[in-house]
Amino acid sequence: MIAITSEEMNRIDSWAINGLGIPRIALMENAGSSVTRETYRKYGNVRNILVICGKGYNSGDGLIAARHFYNSGANVLIYLTDDPTQLKPETKLNYDILAKMDIKIITDLSSLESDLDSSDIVIDAVFGTGFIGQIDEHVSNIFKVVNSHHKYYKIVSVDIPSGINGTTGEVSTNSICADMTVTFHQPKVGQYKYPASDNCGIIKIVDIGIPYEHKSQTCLPVGKSQTIADNNTHITDIQFVERVIPRRKYNAHKGDCGRIFIIAGSRGMIGAAILSGKAALRSGAGLVTIGCPKSLSNYANTMAPELIILPLPETKDETISSDAFKEILKIINKFDAMIIGPGISTNKDTNKLVVSLIKDKRIDIPIVLDADGINCAAKYSDLLTKRGSATIITPHTGELAGLLQTDIKTIQSDRIRIAKCTSLKFNCITVLKGANSVISNPEGLININPTGNPGMATAGMGDVLSGIIAALIGQGADPFNSAAAGVFIHGMAGDVVSEIKGQIGITSSDVIESIPYVIDSIIRKKS
Repeated sequence: MIAITSEEMNRIDSWAINGLGIPRIALMENAGSSVTRETYRKYGNVRNILVICGKGYNSGDGLIAARHFYNSGANVLIYLTDDPTQLKPETKLNYDILAKMDIKIITDLSSLESDLDSSDIVIDAVFGTGFIGQIDEHVSNIFKVVNSHHKYYKIVSVDIPSGINGTTGEVSTNSICADMTVTFHQPKVGQYKYPASDNCGIIKIVDIGIPYEHKSQTCLPVGKSQTIADNNTHITDIQFVERVIPRRKYNAHKGDCGRIFIIAGSRGMIGAAILSGKAALRSGAGLVTIGCPKSLSNYANTMAPELIILPLPETKDETISSDAFKEILKIINKFDAMIIGPGISTNKDTNKLVVSLIKDKRIDIPIVLDADGINCAAKYSDLLTKRGSATIITPHTGELAGLLQTDIKTIQSDRIRIAKCTSLKFNCITVLKGANSVISNPEGLININPTGNPGMATAGMGDVLSGIIAALIGQGADPFNSAAAGVFIHGMAGDVVSEIKGQIGITSSDVIESIPYVIDSIIRKKS
């Protein structure tokens, strides 16, 4: 689905209210009730709810949520940061309703700390997506208290955490740090930009009754409601991924399902090759061949009997020798996609091999360049621009900093722009890994991934991802779509494991084993 700016959301609201005649109060009712619904869905039957409201329309949504919590039997307490006489008309209407229901509404903040400590959920409904600039001192002090007592409760933000710019992702001092954000109609670009992404927590996108005029072929809601020029930033969703995943014919054989060649492994790092190969098999590839140093081939066979192991010439340090290039060239036309890099090391000989593989025009299949493959190519990055077939690079921030000869802080400052510029500069598909991984192509298309969790910050996860992406390509999916869908599947597999085992102690092997279940659930639309 398309991610939009705050200004675009304002135009959509105006179109719905003034153009279509949908009453604002109706949209607010849908928004507020969805906050209650999503809170119960995520956190169960919580009992003590504290709602913090300002004076704008976002606060009207919060007041409506408070009513629905109260009607569900929860204990509800409302704090107002502003004088009730300053409330917007529709917000004032909902304020008056709550006053008649004997729900406690407080403007004196002296007891806020103690009331926070006895709350299960705090609903943040002070500022909406229209916020820009800095929070005034009075409200900033309130937010400071809310954030500092966060260990006692979960924070749910209405549409966007208060104090965040929904377009740029800028965060003002003491902005709310939410555990979950319930955002309306469409995701906002700023929610996925650093540093705002750290404040949003889990993002739930809900329908509030604004119609989509039609659906495009990629299931992205577009139409007169948006009038958005050149907005190529999308959030990968399950409908998109479901269409990308290849389907097997009834009479398919292993050769029909993608032949993947993985050049990987070195002394102490053969596991990286195995993880990548297993992930490719679990993602549907029919045949996966690992090209690794000759002395490590027996270990590789023992670790993964399903994989085909090709012993390659090696250096005295048990890394793949550049002499392997001639052997690889003889067989490469048998494969549908190639991965270069997991655990391959970065010595002089390996560098020469990687450069030769990228440079040679006879190698006319998509290449997924990962880990040490990226590090090897960093010194010869202009070679990427000359490839005839697709090249997918999958760097984390440190690897991309090396490729661009910059620092991690610069990469993190604007991940979307940096990924887009990388793809344009090197004529490649870029998968910038991290929280809300960014996938871009040379045409300027951006996909932001919503799946995954901090438990996946462990060794081997990148190797698994490269295997998933290559497997989708090998089965015939478009390379960019394979990258976006692969990142989604990878993150969702990690989410499934975390739901079962928790986030501490997740391994790459755990994620690999969950991949088939995730793919099946997406195809069957069980999630």
